Order: sequence, then C-alpha cells, then structure tokens
Amino acid sequence: MSSASARSCSKVAQLDSSKGSAYAMLDDALLELGDYGPAERAYKQMERLSRGTDDNVESRRARFALLRGDNAGAARHFSNALTFEANIFEPSREATAWYQWQFGETAFATGDYQTAQTQYQDVLLRLGTDRHEGRNAFLPRRHDCPCCR
Repeated sequence: MSSASARSCSKVAQLDSSKGSAYAMLDDALLELGDYGPAERAYKQMERLSRGTDDNVESRRARFALLRGDNAGAARHFSNALTFEANIFEPSREATAWYQWQFGETAFATGDYQTAQTQYQDVLLRLGTDRHEGRNAFLPRRHDCPCCR
C-alpha cells in the first residue's frame, strides 16, 4: 500500500463523505502504512456513519486491538464480525472465511491451537479447494482431468 493509495482513498472519502465505506478504505490504507493516528480518525468517522456496529466495524476494532496487543479483544471482535456476517440475509463466503481466518490467526498467536485449527479447517471447508492450482471448489470442474470426471 502506498501513500498515493492513501491519498486516493482520502479523496474518495471527501467526495463521498456520507458513507462509511469510503472511510473504511481510508482506514485500511492508513493502517497498512502505519499511520495509526489518522487511521483511527478514519475509523471513528466510519463507525459514526455506519450508525451502529456491523461486521466491518467489528473487524476494524479487531485490527486495532491486535495493534495494541489485546489478543483477547481482537478474538472477541473477530467473533462478533463472524456473528454479524452470519446473520445477514446473504452472507459472503469470502468475508466469512476472512473473519474466520483472522480469528484463527489470533487464536494461534495466543497459543489456543485447537481454536485456530478449527477456524482454519472451517475456512477450507467453506471455500474448499480442488487439486488444480488451489482453485476454489465452486469453480467449474475441468473436463480434461481424470480426477474431475
């Protein structure tokens, strides 16, 4: 992530200042650059515009908790993000898998290897991969391959 990306996200946030998603992108860019103060301000603006808590807010709370060394808080926020995502009308498999993976990484970092393994396995089952270059299992099968027939 470059500072040019952060500037672009900042312009988007200024042009579309009524939506939290622009500030979410800005927050992500600034966090990746290590600009934590401005990232936290962008996060607060996103949180205010979101009018409550959702999976995006919770996942960013988790990232800030990780930066502060609060692994228990990060795990709680990733778990909350998973709950929010699971309870929307059409949950995204990719978003759910990302939250689970991050939750697993947090568990692994704290020595909770059983929870980490469970989260990692759930991600693999959710997205699944086949034997062909890690393609997702929900992609069409290859008809020229004997194992896909």
